[in-house]
Amino acid sequence: MITQRFNANLEWRKSGSNKNYQFLGFLHLIDYISNLLPDNSKALEIGSYMGESAKITAASGIFNEIVCIDPFEGKESFNNIFNHTWEDVEAEFNNNIKYFDFINHIKDYSYNVINNYDNGYFDFAYIDASHEYEDVLRDIKDCIRVVKKGGIIAGHDYSWDTVKQAVTENFGNNIKQFKDTSWLIIK
Repeated sequence: MITQRFNANLEWRKSGSNKNYQFLGFLHLIDYISNLLPDNSKALEIGSYMGESAKITAASGIFNEIVCIDPFEGKESFNNIFNHTWEDVEAEFNNNIKYFDFINHIKDYSYNVINNYDNGYFDFAYIDASHEYEDVLRDIKDCIRVVKKGGIIAGHDYSWDTVKQAVTENFGNNIKQFKDTSWLIIK
């Protein structure tokens, strides 16, 4: 099965290289935050898709709680390109997180459940859900509230104009970028 991080399509890799920057870039992000966050931190992932980033995040040993929010429905071009159904995606997610009892999946949209969390509840948030400008903007604003001061807000697909616009409107250009097009800001 073609996946986004573990078995990325060769066309998505940098030309002339077999390196999987969808995996390596995210791994670099996790290594980077491992030096900034205390042990037993809490993570939020908005948009978990196949659970690959949740698995990497969990395996890092940084977190004792990870909340993944994904409804497993809606528009997803990756599904169309590689002929995946949402049932396939959800099954792959469950397979990827099966060894981690501290991952809590909420099958819903973030805007329906984010208010269940207190201000500053999370140490880290990763946004990789809808790439529509208004949706990214809402997810960023929600993460600003639920991530504690000194915590980290990050996300994926900074190469998308809509994502870049929402990120720069909130944080300026003072962000750290990674090879998988992830971005990061310390709150």
